[in-house]
Amino acid sequence: MTETNTIGLNTEQLDLVVRGLRFLRSSILLEPRFPSDDVRADRETKLQEVESLIEHFSSREKAVHA
Repeated sequence: MTETNTIGLNTEQLDLVVRGLRFLRSSILLEPRFPSDDVRADRETKLQEVESLIEHFSSREKAVHA
């Protein structure tokens, strides 16, 4: 995730993106998988990526509402 792109989203679309990312985070947490070290590491990596996106879009959402 090193390349940056700009997309135009209105407030409702931005809210939808954030809610979708939160749903994705929940689905990663609830995914039934054998709890090996590799699985835990993969899950943690995915969760960190999703959390980063949630923070990014949430901060943009707050800026739009300000």
